[in-house]
Amino acid sequence: MVISKKLKSLFLPLILITGIIIASGWLHYRELNRAEDPRIIDARKKMAEYNELMSENETDLALIILDSVEEIYTGVPGYADSYELGVVLNNRGSVYLIKAETDLINEREINEENLAKAKEFIEGSINIYSGWLDKINSMDRSEIRSMILPFFHESDPVFTGYDLNKIIEKRVDDIVASKIETKRRLSVSYTNLGIIYRYEGDIEKAVEQYEKALELWSENYVAKDNLSQLLGLPAQKRNLIQQMFFEDRI
Repeated sequence: MVISKKLKSLFLPLILITGIIIASGWLHYRELNRAEDPRIIDARKKMAEYNELMSENETDLALIILDSVEEIYTGVPGYADSYELGVVLNNRGSVYLIKAETDLINEREINEENLAKAKEFIEGSINIYSGWLDKINSMDRSEIRSMILPFFHESDPVFTGYDLNKIIEKRVDDIVASKIETKRRLSVSYTNLGIIYRYEGDIEKAVEQYEKALELWSENYVAKDNLSQLLGLPAQKRNLIQQMFFEDRI
């Protein structure tokens, strides 16, 4: 195929623009990674591995990954009582809830041990999320920065070669963003707890958990549908965008 000079003259600028976009994107994400606290980068990577394992229904391996993630967060000053640990506990509880539901499907009865473990970890996530929100919710950026500063020491060799101020500001950004996001996470935990109470046959407590979930996140359609089912109401109608995205966010 012969390419005309005119077509070649169009290709060159396009190639240059594409190269600039790729380089800019690479530099942007490189800077983001450089601003991440190096002490917990492995935990972030392992959470991505956990998500992949869960998509393949490898629940036992997923639990092992969560154990190592929890070990990282509890070992780094300033993270042991943060929202990240709540994510780990809720995810672990969710794995045991999936195991219990799988037993129910395959063996026609629920595994009480798996259900009890799910309840333990999900209640733990609720305690972490609630305590974290109580402490953080009224803080502004400067107060959050003052709170985390004692956990970031320039003399710590782990920060050698990094811009510590960027890391601190990135952590502040994460915490500010998570004020809203953790309310949604807490809503998910209450939803999971409602499912557990329903399996236990305590409908009143299940309804209570779904109502708490919806107070925190009105667009939690799993909680809405489950609550409607318990109250004998029709399922909530959703538009196409809600069907595509909100279920995935759970």
